[in-house]
Amino acid sequence: MSSFGTHKRRGRRVTEAAKSFGRLVDRVREERATIVIERGGKAVAQITPLVGASFTFAALKSLVVALPAPTART
Repeated sequence: MSSFGTHKRRGRRVTEAAKSFGRLVDRVREERATIVIERGGKAVAQITPLVGASFTFAALKSLVVALPAPTART
């Protein structure tokens, strides 16, 4: 695993990627990871998050947790 900007980048063999494609897409969506697909030890493709689609559920959860507690009205 190596660093690629703020995104995680992992290499996957083509057969492994085909068997777990749904999980790879979930990781790209949820973790903003970049997945590199390899054949014969060489990168042939990559799955990356769309530009501009950077707000994830994890980011929303962090935002909500950081909000101050509501005050009671009288």
